[in-house]
Amino acid sequence: MASLRQRLGRWSVSIRRRGQRDINENGLKTHSPKLQDLTVRRINFIQLCSLYVAQIIKFMRKTKFPFNFLISVFNSIILILYLINFDLPEGSKFFYIILFITLISFVSIFKIKFENILFKVISNFQLPIFTTIIVFFLFELIYFINPNIFPHDLRIWINKEGKNVEVIEYLDTSPFVKFKSNVKVRVRFYRGTTEQFQYGWITDSKGFKNKNSIAKLSTVDVVAIGDSFTEGMGVSIDDTLPSILSSKGYLTYNLGVQGYSPSQMLGSLKKYGIGLKPKFIVALYTMNTYDREKSYLDEKNISNTGGVGDIVAAQINPEIRNQSKFIFSALWLMTKNLRGIVINKFKYSSIELVDKKFEPYKDVAMISSYNSFPKDTRSWSATLKAFREINKISNQIGAKFILLYIPKRTVIYYERAMAKRIPKNIFNESNLLENFALKNNIIYIDPTYKLVNYVNNLPKNFTLKSLPYLEVDAHMNRIGYEIISEAIIDKLN
Repeated sequence: MASLRQRLGRWSVSIRRRGQRDINENGLKTHSPKLQDLTVRRINFIQLCSLYVAQIIKFMRKTKFPFNFLISVFNSIILILYLINFDLPEGSKFFYIILFITLISFVSIFKIKFENILFKVISNFQLPIFTTIIVFFLFELIYFINPNIFPHDLRIWINKEGKNVEVIEYLDTSPFVKFKSNVKVRVRFYRGTTEQFQYGWITDSKGFKNKNSIAKLSTVDVVAIGDSFTEGMGVSIDDTLPSILSSKGYLTYNLGVQGYSPSQMLGSLKKYGIGLKPKFIVALYTMNTYDREKSYLDEKNISNTGGVGDIVAAQINPEIRNQSKFIFSALWLMTKNLRGIVINKFKYSSIELVDKKFEPYKDVAMISSYNSFPKDTRSWSATLKAFREINKISNQIGAKFILLYIPKRTVIYYERAMAKRIPKNIFNESNLLENFALKNNIIYIDPTYKLVNYVNNLPKNFTLKSLPYLEVDAHMNRIGYEIISEAIIDKLN
């Protein structure tokens, strides 16, 4: 034990000396008292933890109880404490996995009394569990010393403060909720790595996803309304559809908010769009999202839907966390896609794709039996009513109303992946909207086959990044928005 203390002492002294200097941005060595003080405090903490672990090991060696028994007790205590301080949303599968492991550890304590095969097997799991716990203790220690050692894709899932930032503004009338001005919005749940999906962005002075140069304008050419596809979930502000239209000479203000229903599009237009005196109003309607209207049929009892609904729920209930306190939990959040791939391997094992490049999207086969015809007539009627109101407002302010249909990723990838034509039932909803638009003198755009033709004409050696939707999440990327922008500009001209 003395030699361990001596080694720790010598190590801490050398670290203290190294910590007296740091490298500035120009590569010059400069004295840094603040860094030195931080280094000393961290080294003292490491020394204390190391000595504590050494004392525990010494105690375990001297005790009369078997080593496996003590490990089982240790595992049980730590796992129970983790469950008590569980830092993921209620109902998480991970909770039940840890609960099961805790029960195994607890049962193995009784091996000392019951020497049978079952207890021996359970007891054999305790050393790997103990090792895993120690490893994650070390990870937590390293994170405390220097978080930047860990990859950014892991760090975005860790929030040691354990607080959900309030970013929602509540309104008395439709759209009822929106984001606050000048706040950082963070999209909830795993949707790919930070290279595949942009999780955060800062709202403009009105609370929407626009560049400052657009937000300062008193008038614009186009006002875009809609849900997450209008907002541009998963892409940077520069890569959203409204920003692309602005870069092509049609100044466009983005009023899109993730999870908005058609009646909320109408509400946001009334509150924030009319005053911009647009020449065109473009409403993006995402395939089969009419059913969101059922949450707003009774204005006294509304429930927010989609992405903004998730963020509202997290703001109201602090137990619904966006991130985790512990690295162990963060790894679970980070590896969601990996688990999904494994599950889908079994779920869609019977499906054979003609183009193997689409293996990550085997769910495209599901649309062969899908019918997009609206089933909830009340919600569908409310959707059409909202579009009539938007058209009426457009006429009153001398603007043209363009209704743009956004197809799902599975529809666009189907022909290339399956080498079959898209089933006719997929177009039932779009056909209804097209007839509605024709009767009400609304400009209608369905870019489905523009997107399909793009995918079908990709070379054999294409990469997933060259597809028009994000790699993991099912929202569009810049390529998809570029294709749609061309269809819109054709109508603007």
